[in-house]
Amino acid sequence: MTIQRLRPPTRDELRDTLDHALRYGRSGHPRRCTSDVMARIAADALVEHLERSGLVALSTAPVPLRLITTQSRGE
Repeated sequence: MTIQRLRPPTRDELRDTLDHALRYGRSGHPRRCTSDVMARIAADALVEHLERSGLVALSTAPVPLRLITTQSRGE
């Protein structure tokens, strides 16, 4: 296993991650109670709040989707 270097995520990466978490459940299916617009507005507000509070977030480099699906099948 290789060691991945951590880096601060960009504002857009953080917003997109929160937006996805608000729109989809753990199983990957869309939540019934949220709309895309409402999730985007909430994600933008969360990013602003996290920046003001001084939160330090770290991220690894994005992993290509092909690598994720191959690993989940055990290939």
